[in-house]
Amino acid sequence: MKSKLYRKLTALVLPIAFQQFMLALVGACDAVMLGKISQELLSAASLAGQITFVYNLFLAAMTIGTSIFAAQYYGKGDIDSVEKILAIVIRITFFASAGFFLAATLMPGTLMRIFTSDAGLIRDGIVYLRIIGTTYLMCGVSQIYFCIMKNSGKAVKSMVISSVTVVLNIALNAVLIFGLFGAPRMEIAGAALATALARLAELCWVLKENGREGSVKIRVRYLKAPDQRLTKDFWNYTLPVLGNELVWGYGFTMYSVVMGHLGSDAVAANSVANVAKNLVTCFCVGLGNGGGIIVGNELGTGNLERAREYGRTLCLLSAAVGVFSGLILLAAAPLVLQSARLSDTAELYLKGMLVMCSYYMIGKSINSTTIAGIFCAGGDSRFGFLCDAVTMWCITVPLGLLAAFVWKLPVLVVYFIMNTDEIIKLPAVFMHYKKYRWVKDLTMKEKKTYRADYHVHTCYSDDSECPMEDMVKRAIALRLDEIAFTDHVDYGVKTDLNCDYAAYFKEIDALREKYRGQLVIRAGIEFGIQVQTVDLFQKDFEQYPFDFVILSNHQIDNQEFWDYSYQKGKTQQEYQEHYYEAIYEVVKRCKSYAVLGHLDMIKRYDQAGDYPDEKIMHYVDLILKQVIADGKGIELNTSSFKYGLKDLMPSRNILKRYRELGGTILTIGSDTHETVHLADHLDEVKRELIGLGYESFCTFERMKPIFHTLEVEGENG
Repeated sequence: MKSKLYRKLTALVLPIAFQQFMLALVGACDAVMLGKISQELLSAASLAGQITFVYNLFLAAMTIGTSIFAAQYYGKGDIDSVEKILAIVIRITFFASAGFFLAATLMPGTLMRIFTSDAGLIRDGIVYLRIIGTTYLMCGVSQIYFCIMKNSGKAVKSMVISSVTVVLNIALNAVLIFGLFGAPRMEIAGAALATALARLAELCWVLKENGREGSVKIRVRYLKAPDQRLTKDFWNYTLPVLGNELVWGYGFTMYSVVMGHLGSDAVAANSVANVAKNLVTCFCVGLGNGGGIIVGNELGTGNLERAREYGRTLCLLSAAVGVFSGLILLAAAPLVLQSARLSDTAELYLKGMLVMCSYYMIGKSINSTTIAGIFCAGGDSRFGFLCDAVTMWCITVPLGLLAAFVWKLPVLVVYFIMNTDEIIKLPAVFMHYKKYRWVKDLTMKEKKTYRADYHVHTCYSDDSECPMEDMVKRAIALRLDEIAFTDHVDYGVKTDLNCDYAAYFKEIDALREKYRGQLVIRAGIEFGIQVQTVDLFQKDFEQYPFDFVILSNHQIDNQEFWDYSYQKGKTQQEYQEHYYEAIYEVVKRCKSYAVLGHLDMIKRYDQAGDYPDEKIMHYVDLILKQVIADGKGIELNTSSFKYGLKDLMPSRNILKRYRELGGTILTIGSDTHETVHLADHLDEVKRELIGLGYESFCTFERMKPIFHTLEVEGENG
């Protein structure tokens, strides 16, 4: 088990840690480059950067909240819910980002006076804030999408995008700060503009990635109408995280406020120490983020005991990583001192601060992994809020203020007091971890509807390579109650490509036994019947114990629709009318089926465009009346979404007509050939059916229909 965990950690933690390192490197380069011009510019940029720090606290809460749900739903294979969460969070961050943008660009002077009374630092900070404020609008999208990428198996791609844009930022820093290659020398304004341009490039790249096939998408329909249940759940678990981030962040900002009023030397030393600390803590943060995703995936799939074991191992790793990070910081101290052009007093302060930061790393690593990673993965987000509220606002911040302004203690003593928060937390964190309140699956809700997919293809169909068990696992992850396997048999066109019945039923029986109590599995089949092959299918029907049979029409006169061999040489009217005539002839002769599949499937393969329903409704009436008279039903096939059709399949007109004629037997099937489309748009088509006046849908056992009330989860009961 541990070897599997280590492989997962390597795939996640290293990319995330490197990405964090590259982001911290921007701050380091800002400090080094501006420090070479003057200590004052370094200090001004550092203080102005506290606004970005506060904004990043908000983003951090949103990304943690996103990960809580994205990790578990992605672990279940529920991509639709991941996309809904993405839309919910982007809506939230847009409005918050706009607020920060307006504050930074319209009232930068007011913001700077919070941190310092030095007129020079305020003046330079105003220049920096007015430009950097534009980045808030862009980060609200790109950083949330990076979070989704990390949670959906694209951590490396996320790292690449972020790292390339960081390199661009650093290069632009040098050009614009110092005026290289003929560019104007902009100094602190150049540092801000370089960041803004890099963020713009990052956003464009993210939007391009969003458009790629297989990526989790930003869906306009979910932005316009967010899922109310998921929104409620998101805020339920994210508000404590936001509170935690703000409590911790404002406390941390208070440290900068205190140092900002202790003189320029204290500000400069604190700025460099924070940069060095941020660079070294990258692996600690990466372990927390990656570990949280891994634990969340296991919790989402219901592997609670494995998640608990992973949590135990991650805690031990975090302590080791903290010690190692502290040693790295001590070893790098001489290099840090050489890179910063500071006064003698500021350099003395920096030496002491770096020593104190080394022990800080141990607490930071353990707390990042437990509080922000493991606990939040299981929705246990309130503990962090309470822990930081007590630690920072009841202990370190009050003591820091007293030490600086009442007791007038030396700068390094003040710094020591304000950097004990991560260590003070450890006993409480350890005790809370042992309660295991974080070991829970947040995606498990009380079921109020019956969920089934009654048109599923696997590797027993010639046009699918999907293992049957993969479909079962995905169905369980999607919390389906039932599926019917309906692999292809098409006599007349195919010979050795039809379903292998012996192996088919044997595997279905094995899967029923293995997943008993988790999923109802029905042995169905899809007969692609032509007029001349009815008798061949009748023999199969009599020989094998089918639960469910779909009667479909895929060919006429052994000519396929999908390769357009049937349509070739015919007018649109000819192949449309002949198609429905052929179906009518089949349903008059064949009675060995349960439902008629994708009745107007010819629409999928009509290159001439939409053919109006009114031109074929007289044929449809004949077909539907025969189906109803024989006690059979029809299917609503959701592959219309996959094929990009403008209407349902069959169309809303046909569905409405079937109900008007007295039809009640109706199944819902995705016609999927791969796991990604299983139960595709299930809730959406249920709503459509309800809107058309339907009250129930069917599943089958031994060819007998079982009726279920049409409800959408979370909207009824």
